[in-house]
Amino acid sequence: MTISFQLQLLRSFCQLSESIILDELNDLLNGTELVSARLIDPTLFNTQVQVRITTNLETAISTFIRGLTLVRQTSLSNQLISGSNGDFRFSFSVYTNNIDNSTGIDVDVLACAFQNNNGLWCNCGDTFSCQETGGIYSMDYNLGNLGTFTNNDSMLKLGLPGFVSTCIPLESLLASSLECFYNSTCITQIFPSLNITEQLNAVQTSRYAMNTTVEQILQNLMLEQWEPNISFSKFFTQCNITSCTYSITMGNDFLYVITALLGIYGGLTVFLRLIVPHFVRFIVRHLRRQNLNRDILPFSVRLRGFLMRNVNLNLFPSEDSSEIVIHQQRWATRLYLMILISVMTVLMLYSSLTQQIVSQTITTPTQTQYENLVHVYGSAVSCPCSRIAVNLEEDLRSQADILSTNFISSTERSFARELALIRFTTQGNQIITGTYANFGIPVSDETTNGTNITVVDIVPGYFINAEGIPCFCARSSMCSQSMGIYSLEHVHGIHIPYYIIPSFYIGCLLIDSVLQSTLECFYDNNTCLETILSYYANFSVFINITGLNALQSSRFPLNATIETLAYELFVEQWYTNISYASYFASCAPQSCTYTYIQRKSFLNVIISLLSIYGGLSVVLRLIVPLLVNYVMEKIRKRHERQLSPDDSSTLNSQLVNDRLSFIQRLHSLVKWLIDKLMKLNLFKRNNNETMARHMTRLYLIALFVAGLVLISYIELREEPTQVKTIYSPSLDTFKTLLSEDSQLSCPCTNLAVPYSSFIYLNTTFHEVCSSDFVSSIWLDRVLGYAGYDVVADYYPNITDFRRQAVAHFELIQFFCQLVDQTINDALQIFGFTQLVSAQPLQESSFSIHVQSLVQQFQTSTANDFMRSLMLIRQTTQGNAWITMYASSWRLTVREVYPNAAIFMYPVVYGNCSCATYATCTEPAGIYKNETFIALSGFHIGCYPLEAVLQSSLACLYSSACVQLLEFYFPPTTNMTPVRTLTNHQSSVYSVNSTIETLISQLLVEQWTVNISYEAFYKQCAPDTCTISFKGRNSLPVIITFLLGIFGGLTIVLKLLVPIIIYIAWMIYGKVRRNRNAIVPIN
Repeated sequence: MTISFQLQLLRSFCQLSESIILDELNDLLNGTELVSARLIDPTLFNTQVQVRITTNLETAISTFIRGLTLVRQTSLSNQLISGSNGDFRFSFSVYTNNIDNSTGIDVDVLACAFQNNNGLWCNCGDTFSCQETGGIYSMDYNLGNLGTFTNNDSMLKLGLPGFVSTCIPLESLLASSLECFYNSTCITQIFPSLNITEQLNAVQTSRYAMNTTVEQILQNLMLEQWEPNISFSKFFTQCNITSCTYSITMGNDFLYVITALLGIYGGLTVFLRLIVPHFVRFIVRHLRRQNLNRDILPFSVRLRGFLMRNVNLNLFPSEDSSEIVIHQQRWATRLYLMILISVMTVLMLYSSLTQQIVSQTITTPTQTQYENLVHVYGSAVSCPCSRIAVNLEEDLRSQADILSTNFISSTERSFARELALIRFTTQGNQIITGTYANFGIPVSDETTNGTNITVVDIVPGYFINAEGIPCFCARSSMCSQSMGIYSLEHVHGIHIPYYIIPSFYIGCLLIDSVLQSTLECFYDNNTCLETILSYYANFSVFINITGLNALQSSRFPLNATIETLAYELFVEQWYTNISYASYFASCAPQSCTYTYIQRKSFLNVIISLLSIYGGLSVVLRLIVPLLVNYVMEKIRKRHERQLSPDDSSTLNSQLVNDRLSFIQRLHSLVKWLIDKLMKLNLFKRNNNETMARHMTRLYLIALFVAGLVLISYIELREEPTQVKTIYSPSLDTFKTLLSEDSQLSCPCTNLAVPYSSFIYLNTTFHEVCSSDFVSSIWLDRVLGYAGYDVVADYYPNITDFRRQAVAHFELIQFFCQLVDQTINDALQIFGFTQLVSAQPLQESSFSIHVQSLVQQFQTSTANDFMRSLMLIRQTTQGNAWITMYASSWRLTVREVYPNAAIFMYPVVYGNCSCATYATCTEPAGIYKNETFIALSGFHIGCYPLEAVLQSSLACLYSSACVQLLEFYFPPTTNMTPVRTLTNHQSSVYSVNSTIETLISQLLVEQWTVNISYEAFYKQCAPDTCTISFKGRNSLPVIITFLLGIFGGLTIVLKLLVPIIIYIAWMIYGKVRRNRNAIVPIN
């Protein structure tokens, strides 16, 4: 029969594995957003996505394996009894009453034993991993000397390749391989009545060998191949790039080099022309003084002479040496120097204070260099890893403190949640144990149709607490009493204790009993352990047991319960060993690039000033004399008018000029300018005045055209990247800056922001979780009338709701408590999780990302819970656990004699057998005599858990149905009437929604979600925001650029233009002479 259960489990594992993979894919594809403000490098993109997929898959596998392991271990620890007759069996025994020496028939629970190939025996009461060759055995069972049913290879009728038989079907399947299913003959031997021709393909390429065990296959969730198709092109399309910005290191273009050289040349030429003559005169004067051996004049005399020379300095000498002209030239010199010095001083300050972005690159940086760079330049340092993905296990040997509280808390809470779910479902299903602790099997004789038959049935067990009050295992798995060493003899069914072990308990289920206990007995400061060992005469010969050290430092007190230790994972202390050096070595950056802002160097300032000086000097030399002459002329004329006030002709002329219209004056000014330009001669050294004027015109035209070209060039040429820094930006400022510049940089002071600081999540649960139907008063009321004190009425019909009513309402209570705890744990872990971001996300990206996180959290929390529940349901059915209600398997008596076996047969609901399906159910009701009164929505089935999941709460919404429950479960004391559930129109569930549907949504009616971008920004807390921008050059920049070019361009043109004019003049003269030449006629 066990092969049927193994195949059911195999089918369940296939379905469960597929469900887990599909859920993970759904979460990954639909619930996970790849948030990136910028396009990711294709290699980095592929690596990130691959790592995320692999991580999700490995997490799902490890979670499944951990849950399966916990189910296996708790099943062994609780010594649950399987209907497959593989781990424990029931048999009759004869007992003698010590009081009246009467005898009677009792039922014993005996562990099965297997004999391996070495002839050693293995007891299922000690371990479920006992193994023997899988196959078809005879039905002859032997009662061994140790009070166990034994089985060995001598009973083997037909061996099946790959199959292994163990205590329970789950362990048998995990230890077996699928070798038989590659062989059609083997399949026919198992299923002789079925015409199965299909077999597994041994030729097909597979990652698993034919003799690979199912447990090994499950280590990979039965996956054969995992080939994700990662498309960067689709990501690029979805990213919807509007622009790309890149920076390159390159030399200056040719035109820029020419203009720079012209600027430097002009300024240097003008500067040297001014300095060199004075320097030469100084040297010559000094040498002459030495040759003449003249006495050195006193400093005061020399200073007076220097000042007089500067006062009389004339930088605009001309052929006209009249006193008035010289006076004007000296004033022009002073104005020229004053403007030149002032402008150059301002420009020097501006140039020295101007900031520019400088980028530097270090190849093959060491860790020390990198740390120094980060210390100085912070987030401006970029060092791409040569290995994009770094294995944390390789680099950070201990990961306990990497996620700190999040990691520890999530690990502890996950274990506690899964253990609680197993405990609750085991209690709800009322699985009986091989310890005979949570049930009893009374034997009675009945007469049916004149025939005496022996009847056995399963009834709930109970314990008497210290107050003498019975505690029924049907109501609570926490019923217990002190464990001790008792006499084998008993009086009135009560065994006499020899020794009571302090703070150590025995109860309905072994795990619950152990969790209530402490380890006080096992410390070396207590005689308890010695007392226990003294009752085992031969035990100490084989094993030298040493007590726990009571003096050793521990964070747990001596009287800490084992539950406390277990929920802390028995960890005394978490150790963290984070090796940043290993991480840096694994990252292996080949280069580090960092940017910083600095002022211009001294050399750059000097070069800029030289460039501007040349053009500024030339412009001032042109403008200042004209300006001084104009002002002096105005002053002279005004002075003359003041000296001759009666000159009527001059006065009348002035009045007439004042009456001229603006247009006439403008016309006169233009005419004057044209006349001046036509007569302008900038090349007075040339004796040919006509040629000099042509030179001047060509010079001006070339200068004008060059100026237009340079203005266009400087206007179109991008100026160097400019940086603007805003300190302590507010959220509004950040939004404004972001709308102006998408490349805004605002490094967060807190790179990791916990979700709890900006996400608030809360839940409203289904009304049933706060109703009277999950209260302890109601459960005690249902239990009290059910008469589970063994002597009260008991309901023989398994579909009578009263038989399992406590389990139904208890399971609903369990689920309400468990989903509440599950969500609280998940919320706490979710709150600890951190959003890592170097700078604040855009509000739109933030909203999309966080909403995706919340949706994924809600989905994954429900999926994880349902996976754990499904694993328990599938293994419960696959292991054919027997319930106390005999609703899945019933005891069948064939013969009654000492050591006679009691056989198990599956219960059938309709045409559905509990041996093949756990979901077999029938509508539940109450039998009144022979009348069946249906209870709307409730079902009875193989296991209370399955019946509850397929039931609905329709009855609890109906006042008539609730009144029926109250009638058949009357209160033991004065109690207020039970309130029905309210059918709210706003509820997301209907009245007829199954409880499984409710639990799949964690019984949540509504999620309250509050996401605060402002709170996220406050936690991010950027100190500064930096805007880097490139734009067209401003008017002052264009003017300074032209000034820098003008000086050099002027000098170059004054050199080139005469040469061009001379050449043109010579060509023109030659052509003219050839045209006027006299040619003789032959």
